[in-house]
Amino acid sequence: MRRGRSRWIWRSWRARFRCSSSVVAASRLRVASICVFGTWHQASILGPCLAELGHTVVGISATPSDLDSLASGQPPVYEPRLPELLARHLADGSLRYDVDVRSAVDGSDFVLISLDTPVGPDDVPIVEPVFDAVRQVALGARGRKVLVVTAQVPVGTCDRLLALAQRAGSGASWSIAYVPEFLRLGIAVDLFLRPDRIVIGSDDPGVSDSVAEIYAGIPAPIVRVGLRTAEMVKHASNAFLALSVSFINEIANLCEVSGADAPAVAAAMKLDRRIGARAFLSPGLGFAGGTLGRDVRALQALGARSGIETRLLDSTMDVNAARGALVLDRLRASLGELSGRTVCLLGLTYKPGTSALRRSASLELAEALIAAGAGVAAHDPMVPTSRASELPTGLVVVDDVYAALAKADAAVLMTEWSDYTDLDWSRVAADSPRMLVLDARNALDQGAVTAPGLRYWGIGRMSPGQEGL
Repeated sequence: MRRGRSRWIWRSWRARFRCSSSVVAASRLRVASICVFGTWHQASILGPCLAELGHTVVGISATPSDLDSLASGQPPVYEPRLPELLARHLADGSLRYDVDVRSAVDGSDFVLISLDTPVGPDDVPIVEPVFDAVRQVALGARGRKVLVVTAQVPVGTCDRLLALAQRAGSGASWSIAYVPEFLRLGIAVDLFLRPDRIVIGSDDPGVSDSVAEIYAGIPAPIVRVGLRTAEMVKHASNAFLALSVSFINEIANLCEVSGADAPAVAAAMKLDRRIGARAFLSPGLGFAGGTLGRDVRALQALGARSGIETRLLDSTMDVNAARGALVLDRLRASLGELSGRTVCLLGLTYKPGTSALRRSASLELAEALIAAGAGVAAHDPMVPTSRASELPTGLVVVDDVYAALAKADAAVLMTEWSDYTDLDWSRVAADSPRMLVLDARNALDQGAVTAPGLRYWGIGRMSPGQEGL
């Protein structure tokens, strides 16, 4: 265990980013000693990826038992490429996990607070764990340290965190920067190594420069702004995405009553260069998981404290809240009374490419269906029967997708895994000839579903014969 303040060293480094076949070379990167506080999704990505850039990284946590899995090469949630990165850098010694918080902090130049900020049932951010983390790393710290907050926090929080660190750690000289993360479950490693931009917020240009050195070699523009501006960038970015989701879902409602096709409308809109091909315009169930809602709630709270109306943000949340009843309403419209009916949920995870179940819309739907008296079966490639203890009581997980679908009155696509877009619908129809397929993600081939006689219902679209559903 290295003690005392580590030294900065210069060395040549060729960083190989495996996001594509290209090799990005960055010479003479400044190698830093970095401490990452946290053990769930964000921290599990940052540790190995920072080691991939050539830095020396140690992971710490408030609950040392959470470090065991990471130290043995097991990420807390599935992410493509993460197990390989984790294993490689644990093996070469550039990444380790330590239960001794004080020693780890003393040996680091930068201390990253990389918690996934929890949210309440109404998506309001719960920031107490972030403050607790700063107290722990600051207590007994020595020397000059840069506190880098990547956790999602309301604007103005970083000023309070710096004041807390300065009070708690009398033996250290603390400065602070906020680097909002824009990771997404299922593609987080690629987004870290090839982001659209890196935002660094600090009111001290020298601190901003030193933090920028951490990300040297990543092929992305670095945007340097003030501390509170960086916090607002995170809020505004996610609030805009949330607004986009609610906008297209409201358009989808109007498409259904007018006979228009919402996915086709969205596709045409994205060809407008002012909107763009990657715009968040996919009609569906709305945003879930707390990620977007957390930032909208933070802005609403700021407005309420400041006497500023947030009517657009309020409407964004209202439209999204109404999407929660969409699937249940459609199942009742098609099947009538749900008691005694069997519904198969295709997909349980928050989104494809991840094993995360936290705040999953599919689990919320399962609970509502069970409460209504329906039998609920489910399949998900990342949720085997061995994970049944994580699921609502009464939800039956089946490892074979065709067995899960057998004899169901309705199937609801909740997570757009390729396992479902490639299904043999003739095989499904052989067991359930009158099944309703409710495509909540508009990911299925409507013609392939209806060809063997199954009924199809997408979001924001109507097809011949469906007007009476």
